[in-house]
Amino acid sequence: MFRIFQQLLDNVAEHAQARQLRIRLYVDGPPAPVLHLDVEDDGVGAERSRFEHAPGFGVRGMRERARRFGGSLRFDSVPGHGTLVRLTLPLPLPALSSPVAPPVDAP
Repeated sequence: MFRIFQQLLDNVAEHAQARQLRIRLYVDGPPAPVLHLDVEDDGVGAERSRFEHAPGFGVRGMRERARRFGGSLRFDSVPGHGTLVRLTLPLPLPALSSPVAPPVDAP
């Protein structure tokens, strides 16, 4: 997730000409916990096709990383009205049958 977030910030800095950036990170569920990361800017925006068929490795790499962990990346953008990118990643359920070790006190 960190590398995707880093690439999103790089893209805003390099392409968006944004004055403001909004970042939202939250987890929802049940039935299963899902992490959402929204990165929204008020920059120049772009046609949706630009994100679907991006020529560089940035968007493609972010999509591949998200898919590797069972997640997805969605781009919503309108020229002249900024861009919203949402990363959605399923989180593993805690292993309820595994005992939790108590904290160890340092001497």
